[in-house]
Amino acid sequence: MSTLRVTTFFLSLLLLPAAHSAETVSAQETREIARDAYIYAYPLVLMHVSREVSTNVEEPQFPLAPINQIAHAKSFPDASMDIIASPNADTLYSSMQFDVSDEPLIVTVPDSGGRYYLLPFLDEWTDVFTVPGKRTTGTAAQTFAIVGPGWQGELPEGVTRYDSPTTTGWLGGRVQTNGKADYEAVHKFQQGLKAVPLSAYGKSYTAPKGRVDPKTGYEPTG
Repeated sequence: MSTLRVTTFFLSLLLLPAAHSAETVSAQETREIARDAYIYAYPLVLMHVSREVSTNVEEPQFPLAPINQIAHAKSFPDASMDIIASPNADTLYSSMQFDVSDEPLIVTVPDSGGRYYLLPFLDEWTDVFTVPGKRTTGTAAQTFAIVGPGWQGELPEGVTRYDSPTTTGWLGGRVQTNGKADYEAVHKFQQGLKAVPLSAYGKSYTAPKGRVDPKTGYEPTG
């Protein structure tokens, strides 16, 4: 669904009360309905636009990556960082836009050797619905599935299930990094983070290249 269609949908919801009962809805009530509709819909529209921009690339290049593929930051952010309001200076980021409308996404995490990390998953409302990581699930190797609403299939043995309230969303991971001398160790951990569709789990899998729309884009700074 395009951003225009998303916006039009919520505008139609906004106008419904006035259209059906114009005689009883005051100007003040109309303003309040408009305000509430804007607040309600804003996360959905913002996440939709963010997904269109951040997946508009053939291969992962932080902060961009095709859908269901992970992009990793290889160095600390500098003054040119403009995608995060307050970027960390002691972690390296990992980012993925996910879509589990067709099937679950299986995520494999290597043993971090005690290193602190967290993998917060956000739904379309920007609410965090699970955060695997040292504080919550420990630092041993683990495999889990992000499952969309209403999915009722079976997961492989040993795979933990996390249910996403929406079919699409975002992973914004962070890995503790103790200075630039620690980059190599963190990169090794990042390389062990894998995401594959359930149908490809345990099989040889090559992620497809993303589709690029030249009219939509963000220039990665490195």
